[in-house]
Amino acid sequence: MCSSDLARHGYIAAGLPAVGAFSANVSGDYQEGGGYNMINNPIAGSIDNVSQVIQRNAFGRINYAPSPKLSTFVCEHLFGDSRNTGTPLSYANRDQRDLSAGLDWGQSSSGALGIRAWDGRQIEQQRSTAFRSGATRAAEDSSLHAAIPSHDWGTSLIWTKTMPGMFQSFSVGGDYRHYQGDFNEIDYNTSGCAAGTAATCGTIARTVSSGGSQALSGIFAQAILAPWTPLRVELSARGDRWED
Repeated sequence: MCSSDLARHGYIAAGLPAVGAFSANVSGDYQEGGGYNMINNPIAGSIDNVSQVIQRNAFGRINYAPSPKLSTFVCEHLFGDSRNTGTPLSYANRDQRDLSAGLDWGQSSSGALGIRAWDGRQIEQQRSTAFRSGATRAAEDSSLHAAIPSHDWGTSLIWTKTMPGMFQSFSVGGDYRHYQGDFNEIDYNTSGCAAGTAATCGTIARTVSSGGSQALSGIFAQAILAPWTPLRVELSARGDRWED
């Protein structure tokens, strides 16, 4: 583990044999850094502080392979970061979680099937502020808060078979992905906050909400031919659909 005044980072990883055909892999790391002034003197005020970023990662995977013809896995990934953007009230944070799974069954000589699926979500939170006095920068008020959630999931599969003679292999498959995201913002009144008596200070000025979703799907096929050495021919076709 290395550390300094501006950065610290620690990492750990392990592969663990489990019961029978089960095995596991885990890893994680923690990192923090910063120490930089966002505003230089003489502009900086008493409320300005140094920036700081903290990042956290965790990864875990469980494997199951009872035979050469069958193997599966489940994997989860967690990530988060916290960012101090230079004042006590302002920040930008992110939390991300992903889950994936897969299955491989069969052999290429008789037909091998591969299936993958994943599901992930991310939430980002942001807060901006306004200074009561740009000259002194001694006090601040929240001016904006934003929440930005997103969700991404999908699946894919492919079946492949090797062929004797001129046809070396044939593959067919498909995939689907759906993504949805939103932006939710709250704006606060900061006019009159400098006097400390305005009734509107800190009240909600407006709210903004927007977002949407997309879906992508496709199917494909591929054939590889080798009529004679050294000639190799690849034939493929794919169709895609996009929805917004």
